[in-house]
Amino acid sequence: MFTEVFCSWFVFLCFVYFLSIVLSSRFVTLFNTFALDEKHKWNCRIIDFFNGFVNSGFGFWATFIDSELRVDVVHSTNWGSVVAVEIAFAFFTFELIMDLVANFFLGKKNKMVTLHHILATLSYALFSIYGKLHYFAARALFLDMVLPPQSAISILQKLGMKGDRRCKISAYVLAFCYHSRSIFEWYALSVLVDNYEHVFNEGPAVLVWITLTLIGLATLIMTPYWTAGAWRLILEGNCVSDKMYM
Repeated sequence: MFTEVFCSWFVFLCFVYFLSIVLSSRFVTLFNTFALDEKHKWNCRIIDFFNGFVNSGFGFWATFIDSELRVDVVHSTNWGSVVAVEIAFAFFTFELIMDLVANFFLGKKNKMVTLHHILATLSYALFSIYGKLHYFAARALFLDMVLPPQSAISILQKLGMKGDRRCKISAYVLAFCYHSRSIFEWYALSVLVDNYEHVFNEGPAVLVWITLTLIGLATLIMTPYWTAGAWRLILEGNCVSDKMYM
């Protein structure tokens, strides 16, 4: 469960978080004027921006390049999927801890985001333990394509560039990514349904149900809510609000 890859990546993310504090306080003048919760959010967004590319890169590879995982949606694994699962597990664990810090110590609560982080962390912990369903685990990381534009918007807003063209373009890119994410979620759900006998007979029950719950909630509730909210705020000229995502 807590492999070398997991531990190394988790420590790396912690290092990036504190490095962001040091560099931002030195080179970003406005950072020193932020409230504590805003500084926390800023540092988390730096990590989200970076790790969003990492996760979606693995997801892109698993979806469009890899040919091994699709052979058996339950049992197939390879070095790429194992590394992807461990990195994602470390990232979601870090995200959950940061979310709990924001909830309990900084007074920032978003039940949907917290639920998403809990389910994602639990899912990838089980993917790591059982070594099954890597077809879904690796491909699902492509959904994190939303993190770079979402983080860019947050950072630009904190820099007082809310009406800047780059912020508006990022907002439209984010909305497009959420629409694309929805397509991939429906496809993953259809694959799960098409292979339900094999998945339920061969896959660990707890992992199957957690995966089904996460995909189902994301497909039917979370992603549509975030997509609609992004478009609503764009049409109102408010760019995108952090309150929806963290």
